[in-house]
Amino acid sequence: MSLPKIIVAATDFSAAAARAQADAVALAKALKARLVLVHVWQPPLFAPEGFYTEEVMSQLEADHQAKLNEALVHARAELPGAEQLLFLGDTRAGIVAAAHELQADLIVLGTRGHRGFQRALLGSVAEWVVHHALCATWLVREPDAARKPV
Repeated sequence: MSLPKIIVAATDFSAAAARAQADAVALAKALKARLVLVHVWQPPLFAPEGFYTEEVMSQLEADHQAKLNEALVHARAELPGAEQLLFLGDTRAGIVAAAHELQADLIVLGTRGHRGFQRALLGSVAEWVVHHALCATWLVREPDAARKPV
């Protein structure tokens, strides 16, 4: 296996994602690789009918874009060429699709390490990505101080 030339750092703006982004930036910098921060957002599934008007969706997208812009500022402090990609869709499939579209060699993403009921209820984005990605995947665990007891 050759060294990665294109690295996708998936982010949901959590503590685990911030830690993963820092690792991805350091790796991309050391390897002189292209780094793309990817955020896939999806409106909450349970909302009253008609809640997601065009105006609400535009505001949600703007909020997600602002958070991604902030993450990009942090990445560019260490790696000026870092890029970003934002889109609407299923988070798990979106990360894999973005990596495939970008022809990424590596996906770096954080994991909260949910267990038991939370894992059954929420599923694991990281686990799904590992099983479906067409490239290597590097999981970064959420810092212990940020984890909440189940």
